[in-house]
Amino acid sequence: GKGAAKDYDVWISCSHCQDWYHCICIQLENPQDYDQWYCEVCIRDPSASSSSSSSSSAPSSKARTRPAFTKPLSNVPRPEPRKSKRIKTVIDYAAVQSGMPADPIGRWYALLETRSFLPDRFRRMEGKQWSVEWLVNDPEALSEPVIVPRSSSRQEGQDEGKKGKERGRGADEDESDRARRGSARRRTLRPRKTSIPGMKVPPSHIKVSDIASILGEDHPVEVIDVASQTSSKSSWSLGEWCEYFETDQDERRKVLNVISLEVSGTEMERLVEAPKLVSEMDWTTRDWPADRRGRSARENSWPKVLRYVLMGVKGAYSDWHIDFAASGVYYHVVWGRKVFLFAPPTPANLSSYRSWCSSTRQDHEWLGDSLKGLTKVEIGEGETMLIPGGWLHSVYTPEDTLVVGGNFLTDWNVATQLRVAEIEEQTKVPKKFRYPHLKRLSWYVASGWADRLKVDRSCEEGEPPSPPPPPPPLKVLRGLSMLVRTLQDDVELMEDETVKDEKGLREVKLAKEAIPS
Repeated sequence: GKGAAKDYDVWISCSHCQDWYHCICIQLENPQDYDQWYCEVCIRDPSASSSSSSSSSAPSSKARTRPAFTKPLSNVPRPEPRKSKRIKTVIDYAAVQSGMPADPIGRWYALLETRSFLPDRFRRMEGKQWSVEWLVNDPEALSEPVIVPRSSSRQEGQDEGKKGKERGRGADEDESDRARRGSARRRTLRPRKTSIPGMKVPPSHIKVSDIASILGEDHPVEVIDVASQTSSKSSWSLGEWCEYFETDQDERRKVLNVISLEVSGTEMERLVEAPKLVSEMDWTTRDWPADRRGRSARENSWPKVLRYVLMGVKGAYSDWHIDFAASGVYYHVVWGRKVFLFAPPTPANLSSYRSWCSSTRQDHEWLGDSLKGLTKVEIGEGETMLIPGGWLHSVYTPEDTLVVGGNFLTDWNVATQLRVAEIEEQTKVPKKFRYPHLKRLSWYVASGWADRLKVDRSCEEGEPPSPPPPPPPLKVLRGLSMLVRTLQDDVELMEDETVKDEKGLREVKLAKEAIPS
């Protein structure tokens, strides 16, 4: 089985006797599927006395007596979350709080100002410390977000950065004037190297209009309506987005956000390069065949998630989320400012997140009230953050802001990656919001490690054989073992001739399609 039936941290309580059961022991795949769940003992005889069938290490193991009850019991499935085609109005989880503003954006800001959070004690590092040696030698590496502050050498670009946020189009310019000016500016836009090895970012004087000029004003972009946290409309162009972004704040009718503009394979790619550490960890960069990604590959045929440009106006926010498949994130503020709320991926926090995602409570409850260990972090112009996979976070934009960053999967966090991918499946996250081609990527990763761990037995006569390759760190080996088990599950599913139901046949089809040709 999958899901909770493989998760050692998930329990379920019988709705009748209140005894707790370990989901992995009773092979219960998803406890969130039931509004009311009853153990086998209660279903057989609701009036029977407690048989102490629950584990002594359950969340509560105090002996209980089942209530007198003679009506037959049966599990009550949880209905599918109600889906509506209309746009949600506002997120009103703070409306019940005394003194909170009526608008969703004002309420979010009020939450930041009125709630108490843990102090920001996340580590500040020098850019040169971001290395594989850090991962191998520091047991705390990738255990929590880390930040590289802006280097003093960037101070000279501060004024340019302010210019980058100014409005970029003259009112009296015609199209030809703008085209000539845009062409001239593009020649001045050179990537800025940082103190982090390998990372390149746009210069701090870049404008949103420059990005539109580089990619083309007709380039499509998905725009999020912040009030409803949904896509604003079916189609936006960068030219339209640029006009909106350059509108005075008081004249913007809505607060909008761009968080999914990926620029790999475009002219913008030369201005955005991931840190060397990220490229060395990233599964796609390392194991996806080079001839099947990049500019030569078909669109949407590979995981293109390493170079995002994010553009948010003052007041924009993203509600609580985990990046798809618990991917890690590198995040650099070109200009502007961001405020993060973080919660660690503990079993309790992930359980709260899973319940919240699969219910209608998102519209009126703030998930932060159910999370433990909330930390507030602010990062500004020139700062870079590395967010380990699985960390829950929400993000607020206190001023117009431009960010570049990207997502990556790694050998160092396989357990959390698999767990969050399963949560996405259980809560029926749409395909467009999941890590693209995850299962096929897993096959490439397994194949890549098989090649890297091979012993080269070819040698000239009389020469000693080549020494075996050094084994990966223990944490990596454990993660690879878990990854291989998931692929073995797929192989067993494909070989199971008893699978006849529609859902099972669909899973078999997807498993077969994921195997690289």
